Order: sequence, then structure tokens, then C-alpha cells
Amino acid sequence: MSERTKNGFRYVWTINFLYFAYNFFKVLYAINGPDFSGEFAMAILRFIGGLVIFSPIAFILGLIFYKKKESIQQSNSENPISTNQNEKTEHSKKETPPKTITTSNFESQEKWEVLTEYCPMMSEYHQRLNQLSRNLADRYMAVACKKNYLDKDGRLMKRILSLYLEKHYGKSEDIQNFALNLIRDERHDALEYLKQHINIVGDQVSPREIIEKIEDKFFQPSDLIDAIKRIMAYNDSFYSRILNENNQTILYLFISKQLSSVGYDVVEKGKQVVITGEKNRYEFDDRIRFAQEIRRIAEGIAEAN
Repeated sequence: MSERTKNGFRYVWTINFLYFAYNFFKVLYAINGPDFSGEFAMAILRFIGGLVIFSPIAFILGLIFYKKKESIQQSNSENPISTNQNEKTEHSKKETPPKTITTSNFESQEKWEVLTEYCPMMSEYHQRLNQLSRNLADRYMAVACKKNYLDKDGRLMKRILSLYLEKHYGKSEDIQNFALNLIRDERHDALEYLKQHINIVGDQVSPREIIEKIEDKFFQPSDLIDAIKRIMAYNDSFYSRILNENNQTILYLFISKQLSSVGYDVVEKGKQVVITGEKNRYEFDDRIRFAQEIRRIAEGIAEAN
């Protein structure tokens, strides 16, 4: 028996029950009356007549209302409409596609070829971003083409990269550089761990403390050369800075800060400079010898690349 037929019989039983109850209470009311037997007989006749008359009507109503209910449910499933105005708004927002700049059309490709012809570095910038994220590289190309912008100094690339890193890893420059290094090394395990820590503790602890937790769990530089390689991988200005900086105090502080970002502590004991890592320890007679050794290592790495 189908659900529709069952619904028809439900209406039959419901309406006949109500009609029976009506006649039953009339009989109870007439019990003490002078013509109880006549009232009782009429009640029985009315009930039997009601069964004959109301049952088909009730059955048809049950079929009609069930069909109507089915059509409403089907309509709701095909066109869901929220009765809550806030839900409507949220639903419409979700359905609205985000505004993005696409570079797939021929005009943008032509623009990109012209831009890179006058500024070949833009191709390199695009390739760098592509190593991090294809969407990031596409975004760079799209913005440059839309604005007809020659990114000679890499300002646009740095801006897009900065926004990307800030969105995923916060505003700390140390954390951003550390994350960039992990991305380039394809250390996805450490990146997930880093994101988790940033989302939980955020600005409640220092960036150095977060970096140390990641380094302690996943890796430590095997030696000073490995540490300098890691610094140069995520800090493009490191090499030029140590070659061109003549102020020994500024140079010492700069190198110390960079080494601390990869797990090495740099301290002075009198004139002597001591670098201490988890596995290694290095001593230099003074700041000049310290800077010279770092420069020598950096030059070797640069030549090898």
C-alpha cells in the first residue's frame, strides 16, 4: 500500500472517529432523557450514515492533501528558500562568486609578454611566487597586466608575497621569513605545525619562541654552513648586506639576529665571539674575524649556486 493511500485511510479514520465521538456524547447527554432508546437508535443510524457519506470524502481529501504536501516538499528541495532574512543574506553571499582577476584571455597574455620584454625580472618574480603557490603567481601576473605595471624593483611581488604570508602566518616578519624558508624546502609537516601554533597562541608568545619549538621538533642545522644556507634561502638581502656593511657593530648585530632565527646563539665573552648551536660551537677572536668567516661561508654558498 502506497503512502498516499495510507494517508487517505488516516483521514477516513480521523473524521469517522470525530463523528463517532460527537454521536457518543449526544447519547450520553440523552441517557436521563425521556426518549433514550429513540436517541440511541438515531445515533446509531447517524453514525452508519456518516460512515457511508464521510468515508469516501475523507479518503479523497487525504489523497489530495498528501499530493499537495509532496509537491511542496519537492518545490522546497529544488528551490530552498530560508525564512530567516539573515540566512537568506548569508546564502546569497556564499552563492556569489568572488571577484577575481583572470589572466587566461589573450589580451592579458599579450600584455604579460610586453611587460616581461621590458622587465625580464618579472618572469623570475613570477617563477618564485609559483614555487610557493600557483594562485599567488597568477595573482601577480593578473595585477601587473591590469595596471600595466613594470615591476622593476620587485615592489609588487613583495607586496603580494607579504599579503599572502600575513594572511597565513601572521604579521611577524621573523615568522614570515621562517615560513617562507619552510615553503621553499617543501617542509609541509613543519608548516602545518607552525600554522597550528600561530592559530592557538598567536601574539601571546614571542616569534622566536614559536620558531624554536618548530626547530626543536623537526630539525636543527647540522653546522654553521647549513645555518647560513638556510638564512640565504629566505633572506635575499643577507648576502649583499654582509658584503657592503662597513660598520662592525651593525654588522655584528645583524648577523647575530639572523643566526638566532635558525637556532644559533651568538654571545660575546670579552672580545671573543661565541656561536653555540644544539650540536656545534664556534669561537672567534673578535667581531672582525667573526664577520670575515660568515662572509667567507656566504661567498662559497653564492658561488656554488
